[in-house]
Amino acid sequence: MTIFLRLMKEQDKQGALLSAIGSSRAGLSDERVFQADPDDFKIIPGAPFAYWVNDSIRSAFLRFPKFESNGRTAKQGLASADDGRFLRVWWEVMPASPGWHSFAKGGTQSKHYADVYLMVNWASDGAEIKNNLNEKGAVRSNVWMLRDTAVNFFLRPGLTWPRRTNGLSFRAIPKGCIFADKGPVGFVENDSVVDLLALSAIVNSKPFEYLVSLQLARTELAQSFEVGLINKPLFPTSV
Repeated sequence: MTIFLRLMKEQDKQGALLSAIGSSRAGLSDERVFQADPDDFKIIPGAPFAYWVNDSIRSAFLRFPKFESNGRTAKQGLASADDGRFLRVWWEVMPASPGWHSFAKGGTQSKHYADVYLMVNWASDGAEIKNNLNEKGAVRSNVWMLRDTAVNFFLRPGLTWPRRTNGLSFRAIPKGCIFADKGPVGFVENDSVVDLLALSAIVNSKPFEYLVSLQLARTELAQSFEVGLINKPLFPTSV
């Protein structure tokens, strides 16, 4: 076992350090003193340096399945590489214009619901975006990485979240949407509305938010919530 001292909230670091060391040597209980086996860090995805996590939470990662299981998964979306050309707000597009779809592109923190007010030109399966080339003749967009995603996940209902924001928040997007790299989406098997509503309740909870934050060994949530972070946390439900 290794002893760790956590003094992040202490103003007088020197005094707090001496006090915590004294408590440890005397065998006294002190909320700033932690004992952990570094090998146990490997239990949490990414092996974060989360020495303050107790055995009960750590063992839960062994007892429950990951988010990406039982028909659930999360996918990164489209970066148009030229938003001024390919994106519009919804009132700039004529109703029923062929090839234009609602576009979930991140935004601010908002749990369960947020307006999807942007639209993207995806006519002919994104032909213009796919043929927008740079000076070297390469596709500017990340669309070339999204062949499976475009075929199997675009236009399906799901739960999107802002990839970079101060606090994790998931909100529903309806059938017929395309989603951005800054607004990834989580999906359930067979697009079940009941399962999506249950999923929204769970992933917007404080426990799930905490499990995501543990992977980066921090409790502050001003960070980037990548698809890999969402797919890995344990998921204590049969949904």
